[in-house]
Amino acid sequence: MSAMKPIDVFSSLPPLAISPTGQGKNNTEGPAFQQLLDNKLSSQEDQLIQALHNENNKKNQNRGSEEDKKLRELCQEFESIFIYQMLKSMRNTIDRSDLIPESPGRQIWESMLDEEYAKEMAKKEDLGLARLLYQDLSGQK
Repeated sequence: MSAMKPIDVFSSLPPLAISPTGQGKNNTEGPAFQQLLDNKLSSQEDQLIQALHNENNKKNQNRGSEEDKKLRELCQEFESIFIYQMLKSMRNTIDRSDLIPESPGRQIWESMLDEEYAKEMAKKEDLGLARLLYQDLSGQK
């Protein structure tokens, strides 16, 4: 975040002409001074409002890009789950041999291997499901 500059309302005001006794002409009276003060305050208000809008726009852009990134990751994760289910179904169609005995450890290892294959396949976006989901959910055409 950038630090905001303090508002200096009185920098362009004419100096007061007061004698050492406290008597003298005071330049802070009359409609000309009031007009000058109103113009300066209005200008400072406009600058402050513009600075606030700029900060708000920056925050919204950051939030939008973070949400966009999160949506892309979720779409990719969904594609990964879809591919995992497909690989799991494909593995169930394979005839098993007795060369390597069935065990719970082997089933866990195959399941974890299929999950990793699915993640890597989803990262490459060859299937395109994540891209289509992202376009649909983000409103892009």
